[in-house]
Amino acid sequence: MAGIWAGPLETAENESAQTPTSTAGDQTTGEISASWNDSTEPSASAIAQLAPREDDSQPYPLVGEHQPTDPDGDGLYEDVNGDGAFNTVDANALSRHLGTTAAGANWSAYDYTGDKRTDGEDVQWLLAATRSTPSNDTDGDGLPDAYERNVTDTDPMIADSDGDAVIDGAEDWDTDTLPAYREYQLGTDPRSNDTDDDGLPDSVESRLPGVDPTDPDTDDDGVQDGAADLDADSLSTYNETVAGTLSTNPDTDGDGLLDGAEVHQFGTDPLTADTDSDGLPDGEEVRLETDPLVADSNDNGVIDGEESYTTTATNETLGVTLSLTGNGDIGNETTIAPQDEPRFNTSRVTYMSASPVVELTSERDFSSANVTLAYNETGVQNESQDLAVFTYDPEMGIFVPLNSTVDAANNTVTAKTTHFSTFAVYDLTNWAATYNATEPARQTHGGGVQPNTVNHNAVSPKYPRRSL
Repeated sequence: MAGIWAGPLETAENESAQTPTSTAGDQTTGEISASWNDSTEPSASAIAQLAPREDDSQPYPLVGEHQPTDPDGDGLYEDVNGDGAFNTVDANALSRHLGTTAAGANWSAYDYTGDKRTDGEDVQWLLAATRSTPSNDTDGDGLPDAYERNVTDTDPMIADSDGDAVIDGAEDWDTDTLPAYREYQLGTDPRSNDTDDDGLPDSVESRLPGVDPTDPDTDDDGVQDGAADLDADSLSTYNETVAGTLSTNPDTDGDGLLDGAEVHQFGTDPLTADTDSDGLPDGEEVRLETDPLVADSNDNGVIDGEESYTTTATNETLGVTLSLTGNGDIGNETTIAPQDEPRFNTSRVTYMSASPVVELTSERDFSSANVTLAYNETGVQNESQDLAVFTYDPEMGIFVPLNSTVDAANNTVTAKTTHFSTFAVYDLTNWAATYNATEPARQTHGGGVQPNTVNHNAVSPKYPRRSL
């Protein structure tokens, strides 16, 4: 479907850099009425929240990661989007980001009018300055004469047709945050905020990759753009607009729940990772079966984030099951992986072990964990007496046993630990022979073996630590 006006798109290659992202200073909340000066510039704490600059001598980026540049060296940064070119795209960028902290932090860099403030007049100045082809724009307002006569119904001889101190190219008659010159570039209707009547404002569609604001069904799949679900989160693009979520990110707040599930199923805030502010992200509360809308789900006087939970992590391939106790869903942030370091892949380790050697890591602290490892019974004479879970002691340079319980019926050994390292099931006799260590006395207890604590002073490895 053709747009209302097939305006030139020679600057389209620069527009990709202006798609809204979460980058600091790239918020599209700036309004043409915003104004900055010495007395209104952002606080130091607000500026500290911006992403670090690559070059501190230049202004903070307004669009993406590219810092604005000063093409003519006059101390004013006309290349607002930092793409190396000075054109109408820069006026659009300043208009969109004028009210952001990034713009306010270096407001004097955009004071093109020299009135000791940066505001809409500077946007208009910049727009007028970018018009390099005045032959088809008599009044230099950013709109071709024919476009003014046929589309906007403004006076092509007067830059500010209605005398409201805003030049025609910077007007936003349909209040969709797109100035008229940008609507001209896009081919959208400057008098309608939804040119193709698909339920999405032109300003939203113009910032979505692969979406045409002049075509109600851009991909011709039979579903209008407003009803499409670009990120498969069970929220249509229109509903994402209503909710304020990102239509290209299925989990806008990064809490582990899809935006659609937060809106339709759980009633949580899709823009806030921890809706009830109890220290647990909403997705974690769902996994723990606590209430993400109530800070103290069981009403015991302790908020959910400070409660202790027992969660699990499993790697069936390696035969490892963990039961972890601590705050939150620790199991979900625990990794079980093969220990691939060469020093753990030696003939001596193979001689001692009855299971794979595994490395356990957790992103969170925990109070305790039960480590259950599956073992191979081949060659083991007395499973309940000869096997134990061992952990690598980096200070000793050897593996040491933990109090363990053998489940011979299921070929597993379980031990309790308060920290993670490298673990394996070892044959106690082979371990003692390898390290010239005194074998721990066995005590049959609860159907399992519980080696006594090893006297580290009695351990004298036959081989250097680095060779285990």
